Amino acid sequence: MVRLEIEAFRVRQKERVIYLFALKAGALLKRCKVDRIGPKNPDGYQRPLKESRLRLVLRYLKEEEGDFPTSILLNIRDSDGIEFKSAVKIGEGIERGILVIPDGKTMWLVDGQHRLEGIKYAIEKGLDWLKGYPLLVSLFVGLERYDEMREFYIVNTRQKGVPADVAERHLLEMVKTEGKIRVMELEGKAKYRQARALKIVDMLRQRRDSPWYRAIRFPGEPKSPAHLVRQHTMVTAIKEIFKDPVVERVPDEQLGELLINYWQAIKELLPEAFTNPSEYTVQKIPGVYSLHMIFPDVFELCRDYGDFSKERMKDILGHIDMDSEFWHVERGFYLTKGTGMRTIRLLAEYLRDQLPRPSLPKLGLEGEG
Repeated sequence: MVRLEIEAFRVRQKERVIYLFALKAGALLKRCKVDRIGPKNPDGYQRPLKESRLRLVLRYLKEEEGDFPTSILLNIRDSDGIEFKSAVKIGEGIERGILVIPDGKTMWLVDGQHRLEGIKYAIEKGLDWLKGYPLLVSLFVGLERYDEMREFYIVNTRQKGVPADVAERHLLEMVKTEGKIRVMELEGKAKYRQARALKIVDMLRQRRDSPWYRAIRFPGEPKSPAHLVRQHTMVTAIKEIFKDPVVERVPDEQLGELLINYWQAIKELLPEAFTNPSEYTVQKIPGVYSLHMIFPDVFELCRDYGDFSKERMKDILGHIDMDSEFWHVERGFYLTKGTGMRTIRLLAEYLRDQLPRPSLPKLGLEGEG
């Protein structure tokens, strides 16, 4: 290794100085070490590597955008010999100049190990051009090992992930822009179903004839008494209907129409529950999940009749021994009060068992009689 002379920014934040620059991955890989926890290094602070994440980096670099717009975080513990030759003062606490790092200085990787190790993994898999891939770097100089651990802890425990309901809207936008096949290729079938479910949820919350009109809380929307469920709750519940292969083939707009008919039928069967929804669980998690779980069964019966109207659905659901009291938060049937998935699936099975059985064509068996 030779000494490095890098064009960099020096930024002072309170009592600490951070150097910002770009450096090729090949040069970083020669100089970086990871203080990774393990039997031989029990005091390490970095998490163990996951090969599955390295494969994701490889695929991202080969098949997707392949950019890393956020910097990796490094520290050189020994500050001896490190110089910064300031050329221009840009503003208060910000300078541009040349950072000089002597030969033999170890850069400890504080945050970004899966990115850098993922590039290393990709190089080993034949993507040799990645040695010249420029990575953005934020560098501390002179922090002790404990300070590195503290920075790692703050970065990885205090940052909040993207809320699920916001991520769902990202998925829907990706489907609109890139199409079904590309999203399934990149994110998987479950995520594509999530985007489909959100499209239907938007119909339910926006249509004035929907029992869910304005009752589903949009991401970032201030909570109001009219909101009965979050978007994510409804998306997760509606995803259940796609487990039926016939329902899954129905276009989203038609499924939205059918679900509006379905919930109109439920509302007419349970008027008190929809008049005072806070006192009943039909528009809370138990009802939202269980009633969507049995929708494919109702759909199949409607298909037998060739009639998907609200009236037909009401007739089919009328076979279930339930009224508003069945869903009451205090006096209702015991399975309507639980929010765990095991209880909800039992409730769905209880409701399903009371539906009419689908009709099958008579089987002609030769040799009878």
